[in-house]
Amino acid sequence: MILFDKHKASGPLPLAHSSYDSLFETRSDRKSLFPRRSSIFNLRASSSPQHIAVRLSLLSFFIMTLFVLWDIVRAWSNRVELRRDIDLAQFDVPAGALRANPAYWRDLERKDGSWWWSGGQDVSPWDWKAGEGAGMRDIKRRGRGKDGKIRVLALIDFQDYITRMNTHTPELISAALAHPDLETDAWGPGWKGWDSSLMLSENLAKRRLLIERSDTAIPSHMEHAVQKRQKRDGPEETKVLGEVGCGYYDLVWTISDIFKVDDPRLDHPGCGTIFAQQLGDCHADDCINKWYARQLNITVVKYPHELMDMLHPERINKRFPGMQMHLFGHSPDSANRWDFYPVEKWEDKKVDVQGFGFDGSLYPIRTTVTNARKGYGSSTDIAWFEHPGYELPTKTPEEPPEWYEDKSPLLKNHEKTREAFATALRETRICIFDSSLERKMIRKYAQAFMSGCVVAGDYPTDKEEDICEFMIELKQDWSIEHINRVLKDALQDEEELQRKAMLGFAFARTHLTNTRKVDGMLRLWDGHNRGWRGYHFPTGYTLRCRQYWQGDSSYRPPWCARQGPMGLEGEWDRAHLPSLTKR
Repeated sequence: MILFDKHKASGPLPLAHSSYDSLFETRSDRKSLFPRRSSIFNLRASSSPQHIAVRLSLLSFFIMTLFVLWDIVRAWSNRVELRRDIDLAQFDVPAGALRANPAYWRDLERKDGSWWWSGGQDVSPWDWKAGEGAGMRDIKRRGRGKDGKIRVLALIDFQDYITRMNTHTPELISAALAHPDLETDAWGPGWKGWDSSLMLSENLAKRRLLIERSDTAIPSHMEHAVQKRQKRDGPEETKVLGEVGCGYYDLVWTISDIFKVDDPRLDHPGCGTIFAQQLGDCHADDCINKWYARQLNITVVKYPHELMDMLHPERINKRFPGMQMHLFGHSPDSANRWDFYPVEKWEDKKVDVQGFGFDGSLYPIRTTVTNARKGYGSSTDIAWFEHPGYELPTKTPEEPPEWYEDKSPLLKNHEKTREAFATALRETRICIFDSSLERKMIRKYAQAFMSGCVVAGDYPTDKEEDICEFMIELKQDWSIEHINRVLKDALQDEEELQRKAMLGFAFARTHLTNTRKVDGMLRLWDGHNRGWRGYHFPTGYTLRCRQYWQGDSSYRPPWCARQGPMGLEGEWDRAHLPSLTKR
């Protein structure tokens, strides 16, 4: 501190005072110790060694105090972050976040982490919250519904709805019904009231008459389903449609392949309604040759590389000359978090390694494992969950329903099948499957991550830089001996497996839920209304070697080998490297 006032004192303070306390005792006027234009860091105020030493001591004390305060603030911040009731729904978890912040890991270890891992809380700290992401707040109150809600029709085929084993369509509709910013309807070909002789736009206009004949806009069975859903998912307002006509819907969204490319019934809804389609698999180029609707405003795919391979402008113009380009987007595969929660405690998991999915030449890793289980070549201890088939036997009702019902009795077999699948995932430490020759991030990745199961398989070309942090990599050309060895080594490190399981869980609950997928479609809807055209890729991906079906004639990117499935991206054969030594 300054020990003299240059405005009042004619000379420096006597040097006889050598201690901090004695220096203070020499001045009765305390104000003079803090002159207006002086500073405790002004070392030029006196050249005396004693004064300089005092000031340096004070400066050191001040700096040390700052460090202590900073440690206190950090400790308080960590305690706040680890509170169980804190709202961290907006917390974006990149790969490696738990490793970078050991406080999360320590808290999850404490009391075995059961407060979120095994059902202690309904919501994990990383859950994506509907309508609250980047850019989503601007979308609110821009629709035609009550209070500006967005009116969405999920355009679905009834036979596909009741027979397809994969329940991604009803799951997405459930997420839309629970979304606070939507009014959601689900209807389409095969449902009561649909006239197959009319155009799409005419059927949508006719929907209004069907609803007006109902006693209420919300049938009692649907009202019960909505209330049940709200009780489970939280107090999110849900609305089912009241009046419909031309221009009623803001968005008509087909979630699976319904209309073939040359279907004469297919036209645009008109009246300012945005027409969007999520394409299915592109096996053998089917997505563009058989199922593509050129009347669309928005086209989305589940796997981003398909936009560049199948739907780039040159290919579209060749297939559909003169077609006006619109908005293309990536809408990743997702899962319903409640199907896979609560997660089994790690020590209670019953199976070390289990394989999942259909095998065959499109899935090299799965086929390598199943062949070993059948006794071809070396053996393996990997268990296998039996695939139920892609279609389930379902009795078609004499009269199809007029209204969509969440958790419909028609899907009872589907619910049992999905429950058995989810249970098997939750009870397994390491889940093994692959992304297919196409390198797709299929739904099993999201489902396994949400189950607390560590995925062992090849990296898909989607989100590769993120998920490699918490996967066990297997290559498509590895032998069963190589796979067995890698899995055995992984099982030796329980702590690392638990770390991977938690990272995968956190990542999936943030990025791969059905709610996040619905928000992604709303983002595209809003973008189209704002004038977006072209290609929208919200997440990272790579464009590397892959093929779209079995056989050498299937499409491959031009930078990939033309023959043999293992030429896609296997271990490099050094025998083919040119010699660098002189001969």
